[in-house]
Amino acid sequence: MDQSESKVICPRCQKQNDEDSRFCANCGLPQKQSYVLPTATPTPIPAQSRAPATGCLAWIGGCVVLVFAGIVGLAILGAILGPRHSTERSGSNPSQAQSASHSIPVRRSNTTVLNVDGANNSTTDYFSVGNEWDLKWSYDCTNFSNTGNFIVHVRNKGGGYSGFQSVNELGAQGSGTEHYHGESGTYYLEISSECKWAVKAVDRS
Repeated sequence: MDQSESKVICPRCQKQNDEDSRFCANCGLPQKQSYVLPTATPTPIPAQSRAPATGCLAWIGGCVVLVFAGIVGLAILGAILGPRHSTERSGSNPSQAQSASHSIPVRRSNTTVLNVDGANNSTTDYFSVGNEWDLKWSYDCTNFSNTGNFIVHVRNKGGGYSGFQSVNELGAQGSGTEHYHGESGTYYLEISSECKWAVKAVDRS
């Protein structure tokens, strides 16, 4: 076993000398006026303990849980703040569909404003069109006789002549389309026929 070796310090120059020295090796002061400085025995330093592996795993697991919770939270927030217009347009509530049409301007093109079929003489409901629109018509007299009349007049809302050319057909059956260009307005159709017929007004403006 190693024994600690004592040292003495010179009170004059603070030089450390061996305990059995009679004089200071530096300044020559007699050692009897010095005092002994024991040499400290080195204290072993314990090895640094390592953190348990379970603590590290717990930290990683906590981070994973926090990241997952953040992702879920962002997904829920996106669903809440997501855009609403697609849901309103696809709803079956007419008021919702009307609201969507006001918020998103849509150019009118080939919009059917009247679509009706019948037989014999009749007048249709009012419909409104722009300055360009089509009148699609068809008639079938095969169940009545070999030939029949099919006449369509376009009347303005007051009942007067609109200025649009009328349809005047005589035959067993037929179909066609009239292309009208004129002032926009509200009209109705006056139909004279003994046959089955169908008419459709399409706004192209």
